[in-house]
Amino acid sequence: MQTGSMGGGRRPMMSEINVTPMVDVMLVLLVIFMVTAPLMHEGVDINLPKADAKPIESPEDDINMVINAVGAIKVGDKMVPMDQLRDQLSVLYADRASKRIFVMADEKADYGVVVRAIAEA
Repeated sequence: MQTGSMGGGRRPMMSEINVTPMVDVMLVLLVIFMVTAPLMHEGVDINLPKADAKPIESPEDDINMVINAVGAIKVGDKMVPMDQLRDQLSVLYADRASKRIFVMADEKADYGVVVRAIAEA
């Protein structure tokens, strides 16, 4: 008479791990990350303080180059095409002791135009 077991014999130990529940959990996590990833914001929203400082006056020897939203370049008070920019700046640099130039670009200006203008300067 055997006591404690109902099958009448010993069953061999199961040596394989059942991975089905783990795969289910991983698929649920993958779906959650795929759904929430596009909703995440880049950066941190902060409120910057308002500045009451006056703009810095640039000396007469400095050159101002402005690039507007459509990519037109203005050096001083004169519009300059990109292919003539280097020549115009060479003429301006010849008469000045300081070789400093200030570049102001519109936020909608093409980045490539800004980089090319800086490279020409």
